Amino acid sequence: MMGVWVANFYDTDDPLGVMIVDYNGDPRNHNGSQAYFQPIELDYDAAQLTIEKTVYPTSIMLEARAVLTYTITLANPNPFTVTEVTLTDALPPLVSFDGWIAQPAGASVVDDVVTWTGDIAPEASVEFIFTAQLPAEQSLYLLPDVVENVATFAYTYGFGMDSATTELISYQTIFLPLVVRNFGN
Repeated sequence: MMGVWVANFYDTDDPLGVMIVDYNGDPRNHNGSQAYFQPIELDYDAAQLTIEKTVYPTSIMLEARAVLTYTITLANPNPFTVTEVTLTDALPPLVSFDGWIAQPAGASVVDDVVTWTGDIAPEASVEFIFTAQLPAEQSLYLLPDVVENVATFAYTYGFGMDSATTELISYQTIFLPLVVRNFGN
């Protein structure tokens, strides 16, 4: 387990909890009295946020302006607030942002890139739900067979990512001749 020791200092005479160490290494307060502290261990391996990204539908017929619905859930399983978290989700080429279904405070979209910066409360999550559109007919066949969308996040103690894919099922219309014979008269 990787961690760091942090001391939680308290003193009834000093509301700021300022601590001085004497020549013997013993903790002292600014007035020279004995300082009392309680060591606590923060485990930064456990301080990881989680991200989950989904898309609906996961497969779709290749049609102009078809709509995909993306959901991103960024969760903080820790008993403390995680601050200054940033999330970025750049939509794939030729896929454009359509609109918000659930927009957290501070979330924005510029040039088909969803961004957010904020804090996540203890044991809470932030959910982003939005729709995106496939291109118009003339650009439709430039898309790959699978559209992958990746969301990333970063904060003081780490980063992460998740992706969601949609299979694009293409179809072609084939015209066959109709042959009719008259076997009668």
